[in-house]
Amino acid sequence: MQYSHIGRRAQIGETMTWVVATIIIIAILGISIFIASAKFNKDKTPDLQSVSRTDTLASKSLFSYVLTKNSTGQTVYEQLNGYNNLNDFNGNLAGAIFNGFYGKTYAKKWVGVIYDTNFTGDKNLYFGEEPSLTREGNRVTTQLYYFLQDIQLTPTKNLEMVLFPK
Repeated sequence: MQYSHIGRRAQIGETMTWVVATIIIIAILGISIFIASAKFNKDKTPDLQSVSRTDTLASKSLFSYVLTKNSTGQTVYEQLNGYNNLNDFNGNLAGAIFNGFYGKTYAKKWVGVIYDTNFTGDKNLYFGEEPSLTREGNRVTTQLYYFLQDIQLTPTKNLEMVLFPK
């Protein structure tokens, strides 16, 4: 009988050792996670060039717009390949789509044709002049816009949509 009583005391002592050791390990892990997260969050600053801004609905709207046919069966894509800028049909359609659907979401919208040779867009009657964007090669470098989508019409001509935040 005496031996079983001593065995219980040994089990209690061993259990208490493991409980204390587990608490110490959890405390050390908690402190190290707290210190690591505080250090990395302090050093973290957002890089505006790496922020990806997307508007899936606007992008799909632009692609659907390009596939829209006029009364003769010619798509907007084909029309823009044949002309230098928006015409009466596709200009009014673009205005109805992009000003109508996105008028409350974005402060300014621009849809038009740009040329890769000098990255300038023609002024059009439906959206005015192309907003000034700083370009580096074929890439816009300033983050003044919220969303930009290009569709290549020819090797030197693109349809571009730019949406600016409110």
